[in-house]
Amino acid sequence: MKRAAESDHVEEESEQSISDISEDDEPLVPLRSHAHKSLVPGLHLKADHMDRPIYVTVNKRVYLEAWGSWFAQSSDFLVAIADPVQRLDLMHEYLITETSLYGAFSIGLDSKSIISTLARLSKHTLPEQVKSFVINVSERFGRVSLVLRQGKLYCESKERRVLESLLEISSIGAARVPQTGETIVDRVGSDNGGPTHQACGESKAGLLMTRQVTSKHSDTFLLELTNVGRSIEDMSSYEDENAPSNDSDSCSLFSFEVFPAESETVRREAKSAGYPLIEEFDFKSYTSAQKLSICLKPSTKVRPYQEKSLGRMFGNGSARSGVIVLPCGAGKTLVGCCCVSTIQQSTIVLCTSAVAVAQWRECFRTFTTVAESDIVCFTSAEKKVPVDHSRKSRAQIFITTYSMMATTRRSDVSEAVMKDIQKREWGLMLLDEVHVVPANTFRRVLCLCKAHCKLGLTATLVREDGLIADLSYMIGPKIYEANWSELTSQGYLARVKCEEVRCSMTAEFYCEYLRNEDARKRRRLCVMNPCKLKAAEALKVEHVRRGDKIILFSDDVLALQTYALKLDVPFICGQTKEQDRQRIFTAFRHSSVLNCIALSKVGDCAIDLPEATVIIQISSHFGSRRQEAQRLGRILRPSGVVKHNSRYDSYFYSLISVDTEECFFSQKRQQFLSDQGYAFSVRDSLPPAAGVGSRLGGRAEELELLQEALRVTSDSSHKSNEEEYDDSDIRSDFAQESQPAFSRKTREISALSGADGEIYFEYGGMKGAAAAAADGNYHTDFARKLQVRFLDDGHFERRTVTYYPDTAFGD
Repeated sequence: MKRAAESDHVEEESEQSISDISEDDEPLVPLRSHAHKSLVPGLHLKADHMDRPIYVTVNKRVYLEAWGSWFAQSSDFLVAIADPVQRLDLMHEYLITETSLYGAFSIGLDSKSIISTLARLSKHTLPEQVKSFVINVSERFGRVSLVLRQGKLYCESKERRVLESLLEISSIGAARVPQTGETIVDRVGSDNGGPTHQACGESKAGLLMTRQVTSKHSDTFLLELTNVGRSIEDMSSYEDENAPSNDSDSCSLFSFEVFPAESETVRREAKSAGYPLIEEFDFKSYTSAQKLSICLKPSTKVRPYQEKSLGRMFGNGSARSGVIVLPCGAGKTLVGCCCVSTIQQSTIVLCTSAVAVAQWRECFRTFTTVAESDIVCFTSAEKKVPVDHSRKSRAQIFITTYSMMATTRRSDVSEAVMKDIQKREWGLMLLDEVHVVPANTFRRVLCLCKAHCKLGLTATLVREDGLIADLSYMIGPKIYEANWSELTSQGYLARVKCEEVRCSMTAEFYCEYLRNEDARKRRRLCVMNPCKLKAAEALKVEHVRRGDKIILFSDDVLALQTYALKLDVPFICGQTKEQDRQRIFTAFRHSSVLNCIALSKVGDCAIDLPEATVIIQISSHFGSRRQEAQRLGRILRPSGVVKHNSRYDSYFYSLISVDTEECFFSQKRQQFLSDQGYAFSVRDSLPPAAGVGSRLGGRAEELELLQEALRVTSDSSHKSNEEEYDDSDIRSDFAQESQPAFSRKTREISALSGADGEIYFEYGGMKGAAAAAADGNYHTDFARKLQVRFLDDGHFERRTVTYYPDTAFGD
């Protein structure tokens, strides 16, 4: 790609180092202007402040000028030590927190190098409050680690008093495995460098000294940890180059065992006590399990920012647990494949849906040399079980969903597979879309699997319930976060034009909206606004004529079906069968006839549709910033073909009913994308599609649409908080696994004759009846279904059937 090649040239043309900046701290001008009022009195600009790129405030906020010769190096450094808040065109804002410093210390930085580098980059003298904060946090980090050894979890530390203070916390003390007849075993270095055992007295606190610890001296310069130029081979060989000699000092290590089911409690309480647990996997010296035969194919190309993220994970030769944040379409799956190829141990991959499972399997086939027999998929529709006992001990890649792991109602086959999962020691646990893990339904998944290293992958490290901070102790600190606008300028992401289309409401709809007190009915009136439907139709016609592929998004399933019927497009929701989803996706990717599909929120995450270039969003989940970014991510992959002489590759439209609650939620949803440098333009109206009559007729059809919008039934799919929203996205994957084939309800005998308006459908056999019952979105006066039949030549037929309770006819 031309733009990507140009960016590679830019990366190579500058070899400037932060060490080239002078350490001269001579002040020249006091900071008294209004622009610097957040800085305390007494801080002074340096004589060469024009050549230095950052401001550091006493409240630990850092402002980086997005121009100048030091921008790239400064940005890499600040991403390593601070959390990005805003990254606009001319100024970036970062916040230094305890969690961000934990991530910095985990990749090998120390307080001295952080403070000295901040002082070099800062335009003014560094505030003492920032220095003391960095030093205080560094003194607590790295003193306790959590390791997996022979199927058991241990809290380890070189300081006995630290572990004793942790055991004084009641929840951690209760999580400790009781020991009987404990003895302390001290391993000291022997003549040949191997450990020898010496029996010691019984420990008063029940602590064990179980293995040798040798201090590692690595004074590698700071930029070596954030440099793009290091290859994966250099990263993996780092430990060999910096291996300590046998005559280094050795010391004893104290530990106590904890119950795996209580590991989350131990992590949380230890972090609250000021001793965050670090998890690193020395995979090179690990010989307790068979290695996985896997490596990257020669044709696989790793991009510079992907290498940078891998460098943060394997910077000292060990695999660090943590979270990598890359935009949608930036190759998170390839990063996961690279990690598996580097560690070469049994790996479990957790995804959000069966579609994502298939995509991960295909990526392993495409990018790596792993044998097909070593990839095991476990979903409600596909269960691969090892046949012979020897197969169970082989290293493998096990791909499943969070739902399959979290559910407690399993078949005999699934239960046998789960027992095998719990017995294994996994070398690596990959958590795709890791932002869903803090939900109550999926938190327990981490305690079910024993893994030496955990890596979370996501594009949006945000949640509206505030639980995203729990990932810092559940998985590990944030290892790396990419810059969306930077990757766009380098050609790795598509250039997207974001527009908010404001649609007025008809008089009848707006009167009902004002007088109705039911919040759900008010939301549905906003979504099914006839003006919004006409705007969606105009946008669809315009982009279909240009040859674009369009995705129509709606959280409201009834509105999704209505739009699909009016616009004559197939739709996919939670109840759509997996085989039907794949047929529609295949036709969308390869057929020139199907250019538009409608998706519910099941399409927000882990849907690989690189052909899509247009998003039309008609409804969303309140003010969810994450959902807005995830939907935008469906069109972030550049196609490489510039159409219509446009400066944009893709288009994102959000349709809003004016003077309603949608206006408020729209501003909140756009906040995350605005912080990443995206700008939303506002369009007040859309002209009708030229030469095409609207499929929505006159006033009569609008009134019929109004009656349909007011006919709201209880629908469990509408959630009110972010946690339930995360669960509902991926609940349908194990619906067939955990739901009974039939249900029994108490009804009046008059219901048998249709007195309550219910309809009886027979689809031919129990399987069809169960599918009809699962569809379940029928109304008291009519029910519509859009039937799509795919033909052999790639085309498809559509048929709309309407059933009425008082007649046996359909139209």
